[in-house]
Amino acid sequence: FTMRSLLAVCALLGLCAAPAAAAFFAVLQDAAGNATLATFDVDGVQTHVASVHFNFRFPLVETTADSVARVVRVVAFPTGAKGAVLYTLDERMNLVSTIEDDTVEYFDLQFSPAQNAYFGIAVNGTYGRVLSRFIFTSAVAHTPITALPYMWYVNASTFCPRTNTYYGLLNNFPGKPNSTLAQQLAVGAFSDPASANFVDITAPAAGTGATGGPFTLHFISYSTPLAQLYGLAQDGSSVTLVAIDPHTGATTAIVSVPNAAVGPLFAAADEAALYAWLTLGAHGLYFGRLDPAAGSFEAIRQFEGGIVAAVAPLSWL
Repeated sequence: FTMRSLLAVCALLGLCAAPAAAAFFAVLQDAAGNATLATFDVDGVQTHVASVHFNFRFPLVETTADSVARVVRVVAFPTGAKGAVLYTLDERMNLVSTIEDDTVEYFDLQFSPAQNAYFGIAVNGTYGRVLSRFIFTSAVAHTPITALPYMWYVNASTFCPRTNTYYGLLNNFPGKPNSTLAQQLAVGAFSDPASANFVDITAPAAGTGATGGPFTLHFISYSTPLAQLYGLAQDGSSVTLVAIDPHTGATTAIVSVPNAAVGPLFAAADEAALYAWLTLGAHGLYFGRLDPAAGSFEAIRQFEGGIVAAVAPLSWL
């Protein structure tokens, strides 16, 4: 008899009056391109919804959570806006502030509790991207740290608060001359900015839990309880969770879900598990739990009416 089933019985009997604590924040997008900003509990049940609404073109939105100020930051490029718009919301989804800035394009922010600052990517040209330190007051201020390899961009990012390390999943610009399907990992240890470096990512060998099909990482997340960097890949017709060695870029298959399409991934802040959204064949989009120790995926709740465009765990709740 699991805790999840016990809570379900309590809810049916009306014994659980207090709402569940929020575990993560997500930006949802409907078929018309409209965003909904909301928090959810570990069962994927919505707990709070923001009154902020905007329209955007996927994937031009990303989010991170500030565990010191206990706020969520959302960087978006809304339809009709002149540039990036930064929304700051509290844990109950009340709007704290809005900063519109057309002087710099930036994204893939990650919060560093040790430095009480943000690290992310600033755009300095059509194909130029610079790993930078950001501070937000009434405007956006950034300090360049190191340039990404030319014609590479960050597809997803995560942060290790224990070692103050930023991880960025890099893709080559698709469809451009000389572009490739290769991927790299940016590793920035920001207690020492000079240690930022880049390693090539290699797919796990076929027969080791991976399918051997076309392998592309789409999301990465660092698990503090497990002290491990993970990635979620489209692996042929399967979705595969891999452990990533940040020193070599080698990946090891942990969980493979057949007949599935990849969706956002995040590591739980207080348990040895990760959560993800997967499209399970004709069954639709599901929120579920990935257990690296058991090598399993548990589908928890079906999501309908749109996609999950960006997500951030709320580590202080």
